[in-house]
Amino acid sequence: QPPQYLRCDLADMPIVRGVDFLQVGGGIISESPQTIHFDILLPERGYFRGEIVKQAPPLSIAEGILYQDPDSGRASHWVAHVPHATFTAILQLDGLPQRLHGTAYQDHQWGDILLQEFVSDWVWGHFSNDQMAAIFFQILTQQGQLIERVAWLMGEGRYVGTTLETDYLQTLFAADAPQTYTGDVTVAFLQRQFQLTVNMAPARLMRYRLREVQGQVSASYLRWGATARFSRDEHSQPLHGITEYLRVRPVGKGESLV
Repeated sequence: QPPQYLRCDLADMPIVRGVDFLQVGGGIISESPQTIHFDILLPERGYFRGEIVKQAPPLSIAEGILYQDPDSGRASHWVAHVPHATFTAILQLDGLPQRLHGTAYQDHQWGDILLQEFVSDWVWGHFSNDQMAAIFFQILTQQGQLIERVAWLMGEGRYVGTTLETDYLQTLFAADAPQTYTGDVTVAFLQRQFQLTVNMAPARLMRYRLREVQGQVSASYLRWGATARFSRDEHSQPLHGITEYLRVRPVGKGESLV
């Protein structure tokens, strides 16, 4: 079955924030150096309760700077506070409990320049299993600059860089209807010593918004829950995760900047 979102309205719930916890309504999320505990109430439906165990320290590439405007100096920053983790949890909906386990991830993107001010096209992905995680960005700016970030996290250490070998962004850039794309895309690193092949299809779309007008730009956003295969030398293993595509165009300029 395709992945689905469970949405709850938090507008009327009191929110309390502390140094190492966040409380929303009667639910709470608390963090220690090694773990994150969460107890999230789903009004009139049930709860989501469990523990996240961090498998890797925070990740920062290029000093956390994703993009910096050469004229104004304004910048966009990105740091993965939890680049790789595992979790166990119980999800109870309408009286029916389900035990869940898998991998988790959390990052933070912020800055004093808006994405729509510098992004033309952006692909991102995070794929993992219990032993390893792969994270990548590829951004085409409105000035034609290509920004890339990649990290492979595994038991033997971490490999990070600012150069990718992939046509992933170009594939979706050229697609008139990226929400219909079906096929494999490959992301490689270190002269193709590490390869991640992601299988994408419309049935795997978690959500998407097409050509939403915000001020002077039109933005499309797509998120897939996808499977992938990590290959190194003659060895390979399956990974699961999420990949996203963002497209920004000036209103009235069509879908292409070129």
